[in-house]
Amino acid sequence: LAGLGLREAAARAGDAALALAPPERDGVMSSTMVTHRMTIAVVSEDHDVALRYVSVLLSTPTQFTAAIFRRDPLFAKLRAAPGFEAALAPRTSPAPPAR
Repeated sequence: LAGLGLREAAARAGDAALALAPPERDGVMSSTMVTHRMTIAVVSEDHDVALRYVSVLLSTPTQFTAAIFRRDPLFAKLRAAPGFEAALAPRTSPAPPAR
């Protein structure tokens, strides 16, 4: 749908798919749905939404790495978006409590 220019319909379909597979119920399927929703946002050039999902994908175990987002042609327009590098920044875990 996004490739056909039906951005709103594509976003609604992607959001509905995410609602069917929330992370707390199905982590594997959820990451697949997040990937699809991120792709919809990239194709629709909705960079803010795409970057939000890029951050989600990089903070969970998936096949995505920062290098993929920096090199894959699908993400060429996204690379120019403000916040792109911030979305790729490594996440730091809080330090464990001292004993």
